Amino acid sequence: MSTNFYLNTGIIPLTNIQVVKGGLGELVYLDNGFSIDTHIGKRLASGAYCWACRKTLCVDGEKAIHRGKATWSNKCPDCGALFSDRRDANHAVSYSCSFSWTISPLALHMIVAPAGLNANCIIDDYNRKMTIQEFFQILLECPIQFSNFSSKSKVI
Repeated sequence: MSTNFYLNTGIIPLTNIQVVKGGLGELVYLDNGFSIDTHIGKRLASGAYCWACRKTLCVDGEKAIHRGKATWSNKCPDCGALFSDRRDANHAVSYSCSFSWTISPLALHMIVAPAGLNANCIIDDYNRKMTIQEFFQILLECPIQFSNFSSKSKVI
């Protein structure tokens, strides 16, 4: 299961914010009449993960977790913990999610800051609205994160 997250443009006052395009695949956010793409990123199931060692059980590494032919281990390569479908003090290896950013976290903070911490400034595919704090709480379940924006981006 995957979930896309977007800016809730009905809440966010887009003034004095510009994220300038710095490379291929980066999104442009402007408040001066240009179109605004509101996609923040996508959460995906990413298979077994050792939460104690902070390591995927994908033998081919993090970059391969979403490839159909990835090879998986049934235990952590570092501590040897076995997979369990629940995560608690006795079961370190369990399911996890990844998150692929389409906007930098810094740009996201700058865009939503004028709305305030308690504003429901983010919305997902299922029309669930959330604050920036609630969104970052969701990201705690996404230990593997990918950046789909340019490292050359500039926030003005």
